[in-house]
Amino acid sequence: KWDAILIYHTSRLARNPTISFGTHELANLNQVPIIFTSQPQCNGYSTATILTRGIQFLIDENQSLTNSDFTHDTMCLKAKGGCFLGGIPPLGFDVVEYKTKSGLKRKELVINEKEANTVRKIFQMYLAGISYSDMAEELNRQGLKTKRGGKFFKNSFYEILIREKYTGTYTWNLAPGQKSLRKRFQPEGN
Repeated sequence: KWDAILIYHTSRLARNPTISFGTHELANLNQVPIIFTSQPQCNGYSTATILTRGIQFLIDENQSLTNSDFTHDTMCLKAKGGCFLGGIPPLGFDVVEYKTKSGLKRKELVINEKEANTVRKIFQMYLAGISYSDMAEELNRQGLKTKRGGKFFKNSFYEILIREKYTGTYTWNLAPGQKSLRKRFQPEGN
């Protein structure tokens, strides 16, 4: 049995007021106090403290939503400018980082010619009607590797064959049934 739960700030408990209230109630039912070390006004069970804690839970959720909106808006601006937003670049591309004239760091996709040749072979084999299994076997026989340096398998090709990046269209936040941000771009070396 726990004597108490120490949490630095109410926002560390949860960012959803329903979860925060539920967790706090569950701890209360089990007679385990939750103590917010940086917010003594949110500790205890007086009417004023419960009201303060509830307001703080709502403020925490609002801050989380505000941060999410800001992050999304910033990523949209970067994506519209053709910046690479992270993750592992697709096969055939590398990421280069440089500083702009204003001193900001910027990442962009550039063509990796060695990998681009592999991508071309994949598309040529697909257009020739070769099965995914046979494509994997042939590429592995030639000693070609995936982006992570591994062998090709039959499930290695679907994402490559449907990615719009290979047609020169930059996409971001692409999810089935939703509109994504798309921008034409011309990678270096193209």
